[in-house]
Parts: sequence; C-alpha cells; structure tokens
Amino acid sequence: MIIVQSMDGGVTAYDYEGEVFSCHFHDCLAPGPFEYICCTDTFVISASDMLVKCYKYQVLAISSNQGTISTPGRISGCQKPENSSVSSKRHVMPDWVCNVGECVRKFAARGASPASCDIVALCEHSLFVLS
Repeated sequence: MIIVQSMDGGVTAYDYEGEVFSCHFHDCLAPGPFEYICCTDTFVISASDMLVKCYKYQVLAISSNQGTISTPGRISGCQKPENSSVSSKRHVMPDWVCNVGECVRKFAARGASPASCDIVALCEHSLFVLS
C-alpha cells in the first residue's frame, strides 16, 4: 500500500488495484509526519497544530467510501459539520488526540500486540512515548 499526503491535508491510499480511500483533514494548515501503526491498524498524524491524532484505518476507509450522510450526529466515528446541509461531507473524528506542544518530526511504533504497542513521537526538543 502507498499513502500519499498532499499539501492541503488530503491523504490518499493506493494498493495494486487502485485507490483504496481518500480523506481530507480540514484542520490541517501544513502537512506533518504521518505513520501507519500496524499493531493497532491506525494512522498517527501530526500537523502544524502541535497535536498528535490517531485515526483508525476502518474509520478513514468508511468515511471516504460513503461520501455523504443523511442524519445529524455521530456515525461510524464521523460527525456532520455544524451549520451545513444534509448532503455535506463528513469530518473524520480521531480515535484519540494528544497535545505535545511541539512540532513532531518523526513517529515510530514499538510492540507487537495492540495491548503493548507504544507510539514514539520525536519532537524538536522532546521525545514522547504514547501508550
């Protein structure tokens, strides 16, 4: 699988058959590190807002394939943007968010199982281990 991150916060995943999913993160001013964590089947992202956000692979795939929603509120980890029409695209909600207060330079994962998987975030002046 190949993941392409665009300058406007868009992420597109491709496999040998073609495009798997495409998702746009609306709060992204500039792209940052992006890592797939295989032991938890999640993506970890950091952008210029100095937050580390974790998204489940299934939530990203479902939100990009269904396109629009017909009812307000949370559906499959996504929510309808406020003050929008019924046919608006959904915003993807992260599984968890951590404010590190610094720009993240690189991510790494340690552990083999979801219960023991730690995410290491290397920042400008600090090193964070997120469990």
